[in-house]
This record gives sequence, C-alpha cells and structure tokens, in this order.
Amino acid sequence: MDDWSPDQRFLIYEVESPETQSDLFYRERGKDGKLGEPVVYLKTPFRERQPRFSPDGRFVAYISNESGGPEIYVRQFPNGANKVRISTHRGVAPRWRQDGKEIFYAEQNNLMAVTVTTQPVFSSANPVRSFQNASLPNYDASADGKRFIVMEKPPAGSPLAIHVAQNWFEEFRPQQKMTR
Repeated sequence: MDDWSPDQRFLIYEVESPETQSDLFYRERGKDGKLGEPVVYLKTPFRERQPRFSPDGRFVAYISNESGGPEIYVRQFPNGANKVRISTHRGVAPRWRQDGKEIFYAEQNNLMAVTVTTQPVFSSANPVRSFQNASLPNYDASADGKRFIVMEKPPAGSPLAIHVAQNWFEEFRPQQKMTR
C-alpha cells in the first residue's frame, strides 16, 4: 500500500524484507516529474504497513506490530521522529480526516475515531467508536468525517450479484435545449 503527500511531491510505500518483515520508504518527485531514489522512512525489526500522509504532509499514520499485534502510530515526516501510538486495542487501515483533526481506523468490526492536534506538536485523545458491524478495512471518510463509504459483506448464504451501470456519465452531461 502506498500514499502520495498532499502536494504530490513524496510517495511513501511499504517494502517487504525477510530480515525486518516490512519497512516504510519514500521517494521524492523531482522537478522533471521523475521519482528519485528510495529513502528509508522507518526500518525496524517489526512490520510497518499502510502509511498515510496527514493532510498537511507533516505526519504519517501507519500500522506496526511492535506491541505484539497491529496498532496505529503517527510520526513526523520526513524524519520519522516523535512516535505516538493512536490505537489501544489493535488497529488497521488508518485514514486522516481532510482537515487533519481526526484519524479513523478499523478495530475488529468497529470504525474508531481519534481527535488529534498537530500544532504546536502532535497529540491525540482517546479513541471513540464511530460505528460497528462494518466490513472493514474497506472504507473511506468524507472530507468532514461525518459520512463514510463502507464495503459491506452480504449476509451468509445470500447469492452474490454484480451490478453494472453503463453510460452513467450521461446523467451528468448538461441537457441541451432544442431550439428551432
């Protein structure tokens, strides 16, 4: 899984390694549009995954198994300093609210929300359950963090169906008035 910084200047991604499980690297886009050489962001004996830039590009939320199970952490970017643990009972799939004031993550079948501040330094409140019984981690939040799109599992035993919408873009084309 990878993520671009808000200004599209940096790409952060995970790299599998037999020695350290997986680590986080980033590459900077040059003025010519090409990506530079990989730079280590976080390399530990643990498994770091699912990096997500904060909306201001100053922090990265990610998961690590350093506590024995997956948990959500945040560090400064690009130096990786000042690690803060966000989740309390396991967590995956971090997402930032567009204004950077909340981080969402999946905890079992619950979607959790954590209020955060990034000025003058990063700090976080305790996690609060937003809703439960969702098929996570396939979700995303609206810009204001009040609505979510969540992929739901069908009930057990129900037939699977695929719905295809053709020419859906026609609905968005302006209607042309016929004049004579």
